[in-house]
Amino acid sequence: MANAYWDGLEIDTLWVDQNHRGTGLGSNLLRKAERYGMEQGAVISFLKTVEATGFYEKYDYQVFGILEDRPIGTLLYHMKKQLD
Repeated sequence: MANAYWDGLEIDTLWVDQNHRGTGLGSNLLRKAERYGMEQGAVISFLKTVEATGFYEKYDYQVFGILEDRPIGTLLYHMKKQLD
């Protein structure tokens, strides 16, 4: 699920079941979300993730903040990417 507002695209939920990871499904969903955002006038995309920083970094997302203990015992990474 993604929402475009205030010139940005917020990717709220992008999750792929373990059995389907590595198939390109996540990449396709991410590209579709970014395309939707750009169609709505978004110039930046942003999201939160606990364990998928490596996936998003492959698509030029950068960590801009880390929230500790959300949920307790984990790190919640805030990531962003400039859209073309």
